[in-house]
Amino acid sequence: MDIAEEDMRAWMRHVLDNDGQTQKAQKAIRLITPVLLLLIGFLVAGWIGGVIFGIVGLLMGMFYVPWAMKTQFKRRIDTEVAALADGMIGHHTIELTDTAIEWKTSAVTATWKRSAIRNVTETDTHAFVKFSKSSAFIVPLEPDPEGTRRTMLDDIKLKRMPPAS
Repeated sequence: MDIAEEDMRAWMRHVLDNDGQTQKAQKAIRLITPVLLLLIGFLVAGWIGGVIFGIVGLLMGMFYVPWAMKTQFKRRIDTEVAALADGMIGHHTIELTDTAIEWKTSAVTATWKRSAIRNVTETDTHAFVKFSKSSAFIVPLEPDPEGTRRTMLDDIKLKRMPPAS
């Protein structure tokens, strides 16, 4: 199976989209922006200035902050993909045993006990065999004409051992 840069980007988008800390930070910034501008407006320009600054802050919180955070995440993803490209982009093989999963690339060999698997998450285009919040094997679901990836994922889900206490 081949892993491309877009597969790495899909994993990183998945991590960022499902990270509660990131979502909380975005909500906080979206709420704080209008309040701060409202206060600055009151302090600098009085009642009318406060209202105007508050409206500007509300618009910024609604439109600019989400755009800016999305742009920042895209830059962060591009930087991470570039840093990981040598060991992660290219041909990968996965070998399954009753107790472990071995992932091999030209630069890296990783062996994980099946009990270390937290879960298997699927999107429309990828499956992620997760070992932690930010560590997973990426499995592109397409192209898979023989259905081997789907069979492998089903095997991982069925034979996954419960996490060690």
